[in-house]
Amino acid sequence: MRSKPAVPPASPPDARDTPSESERDQISQNIEAVLEFYAREEQKISRSQRILERISHFFGQPAFLGFILLFVALWMLANAVMRQFGMAEFDPAPFFWLQGIVGLGALLTATVVLDQAEPARQARGTAGASGPESDAIDRAEGRQAYRPAGRVEARFA
Repeated sequence: MRSKPAVPPASPPDARDTPSESERDQISQNIEAVLEFYAREEQKISRSQRILERISHFFGQPAFLGFILLFVALWMLANAVMRQFGMAEFDPAPFFWLQGIVGLGALLTATVVLDQAEPARQARGTAGASGPESDAIDRAEGRQAYRPAGRVEARFA
């Protein structure tokens, strides 16, 4: 004869664990306020800023790195195939054109990424700020704060 495993009796929920109606209302109001805030901020973003955000989002994807590697491999393969068939290569072995294209892509990528960093810094209220607070933020984020020398400022003042 088998005995059934003992199942502990279901305990009633603790009154401290369940939020009261007023707490639920307050939580709902807070969530609605946050959603309204995000909706207002979303409306403030310009069309060009949205485009830059999409581009920088694409640059940040692992697929972008795969795309670059595939492009370079196909470029080199096309040159090798053309050489095999006795045709003139469009970009011979040191691949000067490929280097230029990849360099230009890196420049554009860096420009977009740096352009995206400034609005984030402004949103934190640290853009152009100086002092111990902004220095602490820069150190916490691993950045070196740019502080021009006093005599350079005096020379251009």
